[in-house]
Amino acid sequence: MGAQVLAQQPVVPIPPIDYAAVAPVLVVLGAACVAVLVEAFVPRSGRWGAQVALSLVALLGAGAWLGGYVLTQSTATGLTTLSDAIAVDRPTLFLWGTL
Repeated sequence: MGAQVLAQQPVVPIPPIDYAAVAPVLVVLGAACVAVLVEAFVPRSGRWGAQVALSLVALLGAGAWLGGYVLTQSTATGLTTLSDAIAVDRPTLFLWGTL
């Protein structure tokens, strides 16, 4: 028996993703998912403190990543990622920082 190819070539090409550019959004999204789990599993008496701590950690982490990205990357021309679904340029980074 000869070697068989078990996997087919993907019909739709996988889009390139610049994870460093969208990391602040991913941090906030991940914190939101964890916040749902906190609501489900933490007793009522401890939810408020846990949610506040989680929110502060997520916002500080996303802000630090955003600041580091702005300082290290040249976004004068901007870029698009996720099959051109998200544009990351200076106005986008400014709005992410204010939100």
